[in-house]
Amino acid sequence: MSQDYQTRQRFTEEGNLFGPICTGHNQHTHTGNTRQPELNSRVPRFHPPSRAQLEGCHFELKSRNVRP
Repeated sequence: MSQDYQTRQRFTEEGNLFGPICTGHNQHTHTGNTRQPELNSRVPRFHPPSRAQLEGCHFELKSRNVRP
């Protein structure tokens, strides 16, 4: 039982480093676009930065993957 808890914590810690950052950002835009139609007007303005951040997230993931 103790081992399972440690393994789970480790996985969550690593996944929390870059997982939620990328997914959270994408979900945020989706939720705002679907929930509040008024936000749709602001979505186009927030889209360009979102794309840059997504690329950065991917770059970080690749950089992290290269390191053992």
